[in-house]
Amino acid sequence: MREALFIGTDETSAGPFNIQIPLAGLHQLQNSGNSALCDGSGSLFMGRFCLMTAGAPCYSTAAPNLDPKQRLFLLTHLSLYLRTNAEKTGLGLHLGEALKHIGSPLRLPRDLSGFVHSLLGRGQGLTPSGDDFLVGVMAVLPYKSLANEVVRQSQCEGATGIVSRAFFHAAAERHFNEDICLMLDAAVKLDQALLFRLFERIKGFGHSSGLDLLAGMHFGLRFLLRTVPCDTRS
Repeated sequence: MREALFIGTDETSAGPFNIQIPLAGLHQLQNSGNSALCDGSGSLFMGRFCLMTAGAPCYSTAAPNLDPKQRLFLLTHLSLYLRTNAEKTGLGLHLGEALKHIGSPLRLPRDLSGFVHSLLGRGQGLTPSGDDFLVGVMAVLPYKSLANEVVRQSQCEGATGIVSRAFFHAAAERHFNEDICLMLDAAVKLDQALLFRLFERIKGFGHSSGLDLLAGMHFGLRFLLRTVPCDTRS
């Protein structure tokens, strides 16, 4: 079990460690301790509560890697969407200003540690805006070196919170929110209509989390399409 567990509804997108169950499935029990315990038959015990998970829907959170044609397709349509729909990111800047403030994508390989440090834990919210931006970058930029650096820095005391750390660990294993995976699948299939529907859904995540995720994807795609193909062995 991961560090964090999220309970979702049909109105919230599924994630790598979400369980979606009806509220009627919650049953108050006698205190069973502070740690979560699964009984192996579809019940998850957490403190005084038991989550009946046997009937919870299943979903895949494994994200595909895109080839150059699919990356260009995604970037082209994401750029169009953000030009007409982007508001201020959680970083307090409009998208273009945010990308300029963070710096040129061409600097990323030479200062990986500084790039991560400049974003990690920045902003407010359950998942700070800088963390959401990093998850978006990780979704489209499959550098193992980047994933390792994000996870390493997120473990430092005071760097960020438990929720972001859980998301980073999942992202490092190529597991993301279900709508992000569906969006990448739509790019694989070159499905423009589905892409725009998912952009709109993702943009609605949290206060600014969705827009921050999309901004991170935009940044990562711009980087990939301006440099040589990524080396996932690094």
